[in-house]
Amino acid sequence: MRVLPPAFEPTCYATAPDEPPTLSDCTFYHTMELPGLGTQYGQWDLRPGIADYLGATEFAGCRVLEIGTADGFVCFELERRGASVVAFDLADDLTYDALPLSGEFLQTDAYRNGLRRIRNAYWLGHRLFRSSARVAYGHVNRLPAFLGQFDIGLIANVLQHLQDPIGAIAQVARVCNRIVVTETDWLHGQYDDVKGLIYFDKDNPYVWFQVKPILIEAVLRRLGFGNFCISHHTQRFVEDAEHRGDGSPIGRRTDVDIPHFTVTAERIVPIGLPGTTATQEVG
Repeated sequence: MRVLPPAFEPTCYATAPDEPPTLSDCTFYHTMELPGLGTQYGQWDLRPGIADYLGATEFAGCRVLEIGTADGFVCFELERRGASVVAFDLADDLTYDALPLSGEFLQTDAYRNGLRRIRNAYWLGHRLFRSSARVAYGHVNRLPAFLGQFDIGLIANVLQHLQDPIGAIAQVARVCNRIVVTETDWLHGQYDDVKGLIYFDKDNPYVWFQVKPILIEAVLRRLGFGNFCISHHTQRFVEDAEHRGDGSPIGRRTDVDIPHFTVTAERIVPIGLPGTTATQEVG
């Protein structure tokens, strides 16, 4: 398993750029409507199914930790629903938990440029939506103490990209009273009763494991959570979208509905008592 050096643990929130990025320097992972700029197309269009994606959870008045904010679509949606959001995403110096591809390592410069463009999309949206969300960058398997405690933690389509998805769940559970885990069910109808990690045996440097709801529930139970709700839904994926060299879209070929699941749970054993592995940390 990957061991993260101490240098990758942030000590403070990120600050917004003095001037927002230009639209031409952005790549959108999610389709979203930007005020004054219209529809920006991404690989996923969560707009029709966002309520299911969020587990029909009530976020109003809650302090929410969103893991893997990317271009901010979900972050801004949480704010629209009345949440106070801390968005967390990958630090500049980290290149995912990426796998080698066809015997060669991921092209680091191209990868980091792609991350930069998605992050630019976040900060552009942050400015245009007049967002109050705070942002920190690091790695979910080492959440910094200064973030403090949260009412709700949201992990959405992140686990498949991690070498240690169980460690990530434990980190978020450590600081949250409720938790929402949404994941693409690429192996829908297969291995549904497996309490283990299902390895993706294919040439994709960005994915490691399929994690099924039964495993997420089992792990969260050991961490003091209960009152589970598991729901299944589909989300719209743009298959074979074409992009220019600068990352701007050329066209959209096929929209397909991809199976997803969402697991919601709430803490029933207080942090630090028997039945949890957590200790309270105050930010």
